[in-house]
Amino acid sequence: SRKKGMWMGGLPPLGYINQDKQLVIVEDEADVVRTLFNLYLKLGNVRDLALEADRLGLRTKTRTIGGRSAGGQPFSRGHLYQLLHNPLYIGKVAHKGKIWPGRHEAIVPRETWDAVQLKLNDNAAPRTSSTNSAGLNLLTGLLFDEQGDRLTPMRSGKKGKRYHYYISK
Repeated sequence: SRKKGMWMGGLPPLGYINQDKQLVIVEDEADVVRTLFNLYLKLGNVRDLALEADRLGLRTKTRTIGGRSAGGQPFSRGHLYQLLHNPLYIGKVAHKGKIWPGRHEAIVPRETWDAVQLKLNDNAAPRTSSTNSAGLNLLTGLLFDEQGDRLTPMRSGKKGKRYHYYISK
C-alpha cells in the first residue's frame, strides 16, 4: 500500500518515490529498509550488515535516469551508514543541519531508529582530530630535498622532550 506525505525535493531514498511532489512509500522497498535496520540491531556493526545484506540479495534502489537504469547494486558500508542515519525513515526531514517534522509516513518505528542511532554512536571510532589523522606531520608529502626526493617525518626523544624533524632518504 502507498501512503502520501510532503517531500522537499531531490531524489527520494530507498523506500519512497516522489509522486506529484509527495513522498509515497513503496512497500517492497520499505521492507528492505526495515530489514536493514533490524539486522543492524541484531548484528551490531555495518561491516557484518553489508555482508548479510549481500548474502540475502538486498540491493540499492533502482532508478531510471535519462532512459538508463542505475542502482540495484549491493549495499556498500558508506551507503548503509547513510541509510541508517537518515531521519526520513522516521517521518522527519533534515534541512540546513536541523531536523524538522515531515509530512510523510515513517517506515521505521522511532524506537528502532533511536536504538540504531545509539548503537552507531557507541560503535564510532574515537576521533583525535577532525580528520582522525595519526600525527602532526603536516608537511608530509610537501617537502623535498635538493635531489627532489621526498622528506620523511621522524621523531625522537631525550630527557622527556619530543623532537620532530624531516630527513631525506
